Amino acid sequence: MPRVVVLATDFSDAARRALGLVARLASSAPTEVTVVHVLSDSGVSSLLGGITTPTSTVAERMTAARLALDSWVDRLLRCGVRATGCVLVGPLAGSLLALCSELGASLLVVGTTPGTGLHNVLTGSVSRRVLADARLPVMLVPGRVRRGRKGAA
Repeated sequence: MPRVVVLATDFSDAARRALGLVARLASSAPTEVTVVHVLSDSGVSSLLGGITTPTSTVAERMTAARLALDSWVDRLLRCGVRATGCVLVGPLAGSLLALCSELGASLLVVGTTPGTGLHNVLTGSVSRRVLADARLPVMLVPGRVRRGRKGAA
């Protein structure tokens, strides 16, 4: 397991799966984890708890993100993992990669869900942009695979 890991979160189901994976892996070897949430600087919206919230002041968005992030850091600490949290404001992929560079991270972990609809058109895939520009290994953790209904073709 790499020594310095950055875990990106948008508080989605996929990101929660990534948290569980990082907690298991990091508890078995000396690892420092920084959990980061990036608030888009576009002013359109923020994703908290998997729900798109209306635009509010940057201070309100940062406070809400910090509160949500604290519980993630606490979970890692309870597993014996050295962990800190960080809330950034800026372009999503660029901010994540800049933080990785600043920390000397050896791994970036990102939960990913299949993008569909208007949201994907407006934002594109953050994980796709991260993969294209990353100078370090990136682990993509998929969200739950939704299977078709019983009897569906």
